[in-house]
Amino acid sequence: MRTLVTLLLLGAVLASGAWTAALPPSVVAMRASVASVVSPGPYPKTATDPLGRRIALRSQPRRIVSLTLASDEILLDLVPPERLAALTIFVDSPSNSVASALAPKGPARVVGEPESLLALEPDLIVASAYTRPDALSLLEGSGVPVIGIGSHATFDDILATVTMLGAAVGAPDRALLLVTAARSRIDAVVGRRRGRPRRVLIWDGGFTYGRGTLEDEMVRLAGGENVAHGLEGAAALTEEAVVAFDPEVIIVPVQGAVVEQDAPRLVGDSPIWRATDALRRGDVHGVPRAWIGSVSHHAIRALEAIAVILDRGGA
Repeated sequence: MRTLVTLLLLGAVLASGAWTAALPPSVVAMRASVASVVSPGPYPKTATDPLGRRIALRSQPRRIVSLTLASDEILLDLVPPERLAALTIFVDSPSNSVASALAPKGPARVVGEPESLLALEPDLIVASAYTRPDALSLLEGSGVPVIGIGSHATFDDILATVTMLGAAVGAPDRALLLVTAARSRIDAVVGRRRGRPRRVLIWDGGFTYGRGTLEDEMVRLAGGENVAHGLEGAAALTEEAVVAFDPEVIIVPVQGAVVEQDAPRLVGDSPIWRATDALRRGDVHGVPRAWIGSVSHHAIRALEAIAVILDRGGA
């Protein structure tokens, strides 16, 4: 029940002043800072920090610290591991990160205070939408440039971040390849949609995802209709309310690295569920949490999985 745990941890993290490194897009949207802008071309170049302030990137960074799981996953595809001074502790968890098996062991693992980050002698820090303004000021006051990825509520947001990070770390060509491949995969999903959109619910143990979330866009692009679109962000949902939505397809984030097809057990054994069209048809499916919870380009795996699920029952 990743979303519920994330929401509970969010309050503790914000209260303590630590960084939140891995957040679902709908939660990020609740308190998003400004996504950085980085000028193209050679160094030195200008950029903006997560508060919109102008900063300088004097040379290609060689010791990059990532404070978000999304930037972990993107940077691992942009730069060689020796240029990564630190990644988040979440990158090693298969249930959180698609890149867990590929994450190098050399970089430190962080989710901490500015003092511990400065000890790593970074020359670029990639911050989250939750990095506190006073922490940003302390880091930048020490001469370390900080850029932020902002919120990722759409695939356009994600791919804009890939482009921005590519410019920041001196890998624009690699970023362009990632963006081009991602858009091709998205277009392939959209191009094979057919028939009437099926009513889809993403059920995450008492929560679902409404408008303003990447999950909502996934369902739409895959050819479905998100029955929770009338809700905002990550929203609590009772089992009784699910019956009122009467979804035709239910998708559940699951542990592991494979899609679980036709798995009504994933929603439990409450008789309430049997009143839904999805349970009557056995149309309940598990999609790996690391895919559907990603806010990097790897989230396209979840989009493709949802499209396959809808195709199977849409004939």
